[in-house]
Amino acid sequence: MVTPYPQALFMSTGKYHHHIGLNTWNGAGAPSPSEDSAGLKAYTLVYPEQNTLGEAIKNIEALGGKVDKEDETFITKDPAGNGIVLRIHQ
Repeated sequence: MVTPYPQALFMSTGKYHHHIGLNTWNGAGAPSPSEDSAGLKAYTLVYPEQNTLGEAIKNIEALGGKVDKEDETFITKDPAGNGIVLRIHQ
């Protein structure tokens, strides 16, 4: 939805300019920061209904990602080690 930037991707739904921005400005395959460093620890992606959430989980697992279930939410990590909480809108 946004003009391309080098090594960056902006994703959205509903024709919004972007909800999530991703980049590899530290370099592709850069090491994850240490657990005690300052910065983003986790973010939440909220899905409209169970089927869409299920598709996202299948896609993550198909790419080799691990998804754990905790109560009614699912937890995974992005390549930088940030936690991603996946849940449906309530």
